Amino acid sequence: MKYCFPLMQHAGAPALPSVKAGDRVRRGQRLAAKPDGKLGAHVHSSVDGEVTRVGEAFIEVEADGVGGAGGADSVGGVGGVGGVEGAGGTGGVGGVGGAGGVGVGGVGGAGGTGGVGVGGVGGAGGADSAGYVPVEGSSVLELIENAGVVGAGGAGFPTAVKLARPLGKGGALIINAAECEPALGHNIHLLETEPARVLCGAAHAMRTLGTERCIIAIKAKHARAIAALKDVPDAYGDISFCLLEDRYPSGEERAVVREARGVLLRPDQLPFDAGCVVLNAETAARVADAVELRKPVMAKDLTLAGQYRSAAFLDRRSAVFRDVPLGIPLSLLIERAGGLSADAGELLAGGPFTGKETHPGDPVTKITGGLIATMPFLRAKEKLGLLVCACGADEARLRRIAAAMQAEVAGAEHCKQSMLMPNGARKCENPGNCPGQAEKVISLYRQGARALLISNCTDCTNTVMTLADRMPLQVYHSTDGALRTAGAGLIRRK
Repeated sequence: MKYCFPLMQHAGAPALPSVKAGDRVRRGQRLAAKPDGKLGAHVHSSVDGEVTRVGEAFIEVEADGVGGAGGADSVGGVGGVGGVEGAGGTGGVGGVGGAGGVGVGGVGGAGGTGGVGVGGVGGAGGADSAGYVPVEGSSVLELIENAGVVGAGGAGFPTAVKLARPLGKGGALIINAAECEPALGHNIHLLETEPARVLCGAAHAMRTLGTERCIIAIKAKHARAIAALKDVPDAYGDISFCLLEDRYPSGEERAVVREARGVLLRPDQLPFDAGCVVLNAETAARVADAVELRKPVMAKDLTLAGQYRSAAFLDRRSAVFRDVPLGIPLSLLIERAGGLSADAGELLAGGPFTGKETHPGDPVTKITGGLIATMPFLRAKEKLGLLVCACGADEARLRRIAAAMQAEVAGAEHCKQSMLMPNGARKCENPGNCPGQAEKVISLYRQGARALLISNCTDCTNTVMTLADRMPLQVYHSTDGALRTAGAGLIRRK
């Protein structure tokens, strides 16, 4: 099986190939290096094999093994269904890897209330039972950089750069464990099952930053994860909790800083300006791997949700896959989930709010967080007004959704708190706290809109609904298809 490793799995400049076609590579070996003097990250192979192609944007490796029993991509089993209070059935054991092959686990059982299905473990010779080329380094920062650790929450910012500047007096590390996007569950499962690994990575980050204080920002509803973290022996410094509301985008970086530190950063400011550094929970775990095990980043945790055929998705419609090898095609995960349902709509990489349309042939990368197979878009008979939120789908995506709904677009407006940044991106002035959208809704109505397609956060959506109910205007949300198919509640009230 061929593995595809994009040279751009992070913020900054693309990595520069360190290999050429025909080279033999080992699991953990560096395939591409961060450019000197530029922001970026190293890329490592997740498998033993032969380099078959070095392109401008990716490196392709043919994995050792011949498939089938004992091959590189044997099919894992399917887990059972979890009980009402269970954590979900355990996934089937992954196929036995060949020489350097990778066994990908089966689909986890559908969790009950609050439960999460768990992907199966890699087979013998698979993802974590085979050897790897260890990273070298004489300091914690050097090990983190050489391991290619980047933000696993989606932005992919190189972690060593975040940790390179010590915090001043009173500084704190914040572990973002909010699991911000609805329908995703892999970060919470990590905290429930391996809390010490996350706290170990946090401790290394704290020492590098010169602080003994760590704040774990997590939604109050995740009681099991909180209890698991509290049960870890007190050997990691001053650990406290900031309990967040269950609304979107409570896990947005500046929202986390606002809640944990009481400081509202401007859109052009960084957490360091509030005396803190923010790391995603999985990122902290990868830091622990790099420092304690000299292990490069070769895998990613992610959540599958939505329109899949496996029985594990009939109840909760989601399952967590842990330590999925980088570079494998998404089609292999879809296969483990029983394939796509006949009535599946689009395939989203990421969460319902900020996910991007993807394709089965695309590879798993360091920033892949979710794979949601949505239901088809509803058809809208009315002219749509687009209300674009900086925390959700952008205008281009809303226009694509409108086209899929076979609707005419009357006009578009940006949320009143959306600020255009010098790089062309938009950021919210105060993520998650909305002063009202009446002016924008009325403007869209005057432009001829008789229904709205919005991408707003929870608070903004509620203000939109308050006015839309009176006008009246039908309201569609960019997340509706993903949330319905994942069995989650809609972001709007109706």
